[in-house]
Amino acid sequence: MAEGRFASLGQDDRDNIMENIETKNTKRQNTTAVKLFREYLTEKSKPIEFEQYTIEQMDDSLASFYLEMRNKEGKHYKKTTMQAYRQGINRHLQKCRDIDICNEDIFKKSCKSFKGMTKELKRLGLAAIEHHPSIEESDIEKMYSYFCKNLEDAQLLQYKIMPSCQAINCTNTKGRCDKSFFEIPDPKKSAEKRKQCKLWIDHLRNDKLNMDTFQWSKSRVVCQDHFEQNCFDRNLMAESLGFKGTLKLKPGSVPTIVKPGPGVRHEKQDRHSTHQLLEKRKKAQLRDSIVAFIGEKNDVGSKMSGVKRKSMVEHRHCAPKKDKPSTVEHQEQKQDFSSIDTIEVHVQCKLFINKQHPLLSLLHNNIFRTS
Repeated sequence: MAEGRFASLGQDDRDNIMENIETKNTKRQNTTAVKLFREYLTEKSKPIEFEQYTIEQMDDSLASFYLEMRNKEGKHYKKTTMQAYRQGINRHLQKCRDIDICNEDIFKKSCKSFKGMTKELKRLGLAAIEHHPSIEESDIEKMYSYFCKNLEDAQLLQYKIMPSCQAINCTNTKGRCDKSFFEIPDPKKSAEKRKQCKLWIDHLRNDKLNMDTFQWSKSRVVCQDHFEQNCFDRNLMAESLGFKGTLKLKPGSVPTIVKPGPGVRHEKQDRHSTHQLLEKRKKAQLRDSIVAFIGEKNDVGSKMSGVKRKSMVEHRHCAPKKDKPSTVEHQEQKQDFSSIDTIEVHVQCKLFINKQHPLLSLLHNNIFRTS
C-alpha cells in the first residue's frame, strides 16, 4: 500500500506536541504561580488541591489571594509580577479543568478584587515601568568606534554582531547559514563545566583559545559540523512530520570533528597518501626496468638480424640461384621467426623480473597477455 500524504500520529505524539506549545520560561512561570497559591492556601488552613474546588470556592479563594498576596519580605508585589502569577494560575486551570479565571463571568468577584488591587499598586507607585538608565555619550562613542572603524566596509558590522564558529579552519557564521550553533561551556559555573570547557578548547585546536586566558561569552560558539551524530537528541516528532527540527546537544558532548587544513594533521589521510605514493614509486621503477630491459633486447635482436641479413647476402652470391619461395611460405617463415624472438624475450624478461621482484610477475604476465 502506497504511503499517504498525511502522517499518522499516536496519542503520545499528540500529547508531546501539545506540551511543547509553551516555552520553558512559561512552564517555569506556571509552576511558580501554582506553588505560591498552594503556599497561601496552606497558611490559611485550606485544602491545597484547589483544582477540585467548586466555582464559588475557587472564586472566593482567588479574590482573597489577590488582596493578601505578599513577597517573602512581607511587601506588595509589583503590578507586572501580580499579573504574571494570575496568568500562570489561569494556564494551569485551563489545562486541568478548561476554565478561564480571567475572562469568564462566573469569576466576577476575583476579577473585581484583582482590578482593585492593581489600582492600589498604582497608587503605591508599584505599577510604573522601570527603565534602564540611558547610555552615556562616551559609551556610545566607544561602541561606534568599535563597530564602525571602516564605514566603507558594509560587512564589518555584520561580522561583529554575528558570531562565527571557533573551530580551526571553519568559516560558518551564525545568521549566515542554516546550521545550529552551541555555546562553549562557561568554566566559572562549576568544576564540571570547567573540565568540559577544557575538552572543547583542546579539540577545537584554535590558537586564539587558551584555557588560562579564556573569557566566556555568547559569541564563543561551535557549529554542528564538529559533533558526531550521536551527540544530538533526535526530535522524532519533527521528523515524523517531515520537519528538520532544532538540534539539541546532549550533556557532556564534545566537538571531536575538525576540518582538515592548515594547522591540522589528518593522520588517516597522511598514512593513506604515503602508502599510495610508495606504490606509485614501485610501479614506476618496475615499468622503467621493463622498458629498459626490452629496449636492450631489441638492440641485440636488431644486431643479430643485421648479421643474419649479411650472411644471407653472402650466401646468395656464393650459392646457386634457386626458385623463390612462394608468398605463403615467406609469411610462415616470418611469422615463425617473430614468434621465436617473442618467446625468447618473454623468457628472459620473466627471469629478470623474478630476480628483481618475484611478487610482480603477475604484472609481467598481464603485459605479454595483452600484447
